[in-house]
Order: sequence, then structure tokens, then C-alpha cells
Amino acid sequence: MANEPDMFVDATAFNKGLAQALADFRETHHASTLDALLRALTYARARAPFRTGTLRESITLNEGELPPAEGGGKAQRYFDFGTRLFYAIWTEFGTVKEKPRAFMRPALLYLRRLR
Repeated sequence: MANEPDMFVDATAFNKGLAQALADFRETHHASTLDALLRALTYARARAPFRTGTLRESITLNEGELPPAEGGGKAQRYFDFGTRLFYAIWTEFGTVKEKPRAFMRPALLYLRRLR
């Protein structure tokens, strides 16, 4: 027919190229997310009150993967950013006898401004 386009698309090559483009995007997105979180980590450590250095050193950034959902799918990456020191919450929000000395909330606001 005269109206048919004179073009052929190799579906296998197209899908392979699309998968590679998506992988490249994910890697770039992952790198930019990691960079922003490392900046926020530095910001939080700099703002943490310093007496012995324990609180500052306890602020960490870890990366992990959640297992794929039932029925297939891909594992999901996640980042865990913060501290597990029991007294960090009291430092952040204060107590009846101690005023708040926020260090994580300003870091998260800083992270938000980076977007």
C-alpha cells in the first residue's frame, strides 16, 4: 500500500535500548540522591551539639535493598539516614529542663532546599 510508512522497528533492539536508558536514568538518579544525602549528613554532623563527639559520629547514612514483592518485581533501594542514640531525640526536641538543640530537622530542611 502507498500509505504505509517505510519504517521497520526492531522490537528486541528497541526494548534492549529502553532498558539500558532506564538503567542509566536510575544510576544517575541514585548518584544525585546519594550526593544530596551526603551533603545533609555533613550538615547534620556540623550542627550536632559537641561534647564528646558521640552524637556527631552516630549520625550515619546507610544504603540497603528491600526484597522484591511477592509475585516478582525488583528489589527497591533505600537510604537510612539518622542516629540511633537514645538521647538524640531529647537533644533534637528538648526536655522540660533542656532547650531543643535541633540538628536533624535543619539537615532535612537543607536537603529539601537541594531538590
